Amino acid sequence: MEIIRKESSSAIQHIDTIIADIQDHVDKKQDFVAFILIALGIEFVGSFFDEKDFNDWGQSKTRFMKGLELFDNTWYNEKSLFIFQKLRGPLIHQYRTGGNFLLTSICKNNADADSHLTVVDNKRILVLECLFDHFKVAVTKLKAYCQKNDTKANAEYLTLYTINNDKILFNPNTKSESIPYASGNVDLPESEKDNPLYSYSKPKGKNKKK
Repeated sequence: MEIIRKESSSAIQHIDTIIADIQDHVDKKQDFVAFILIALGIEFVGSFFDEKDFNDWGQSKTRFMKGLELFDNTWYNEKSLFIFQKLRGPLIHQYRTGGNFLLTSICKNNADADSHLTVVDNKRILVLECLFDHFKVAVTKLKAYCQKNDTKANAEYLTLYTINNDKILFNPNTKSESIPYASGNVDLPESEKDNPLYSYSKPKGKNKKK
């Protein structure tokens, strides 16, 4: 089996991919998935501020809380541990909201942007588009920081390989000796559809083990 490296993206370029994916879900009114992607994105933003490998275990809390430090509204920073435990945890691990938050959106529910971060019946309201705007501000701060400091921004993060003429996505830092094929369908943003990094054709036949 011949493996040929074709295309790769850096860690900082991957941030733009996350933002494009979130925007695509907003455009399609898939608000709940967009919230999950923002939670993932916050942790990823925080991962640029340590010297550890992106794959290091046990860094989620520290990195998530560090990512929230870049948000303009001080509430996020003051409540970073609470947000990690009561919002990020249930979203990522249970695919549902925690009991302390009410999630809504303008795109799907025509929510009032002014209700963002207000409290109703002891539950904090999060409006997707407002949270997304705050996240994008944090990303802008991250990029400014990376331009002035020696960080992991230019580290190779995601690589496209060709295996027997079938394109797949593969993380170059994965230590597993096996390379599984991707499965499922992903709708990419229009701006990314011509990017060779995201080209993927389903392999013909089964991936047989030797």
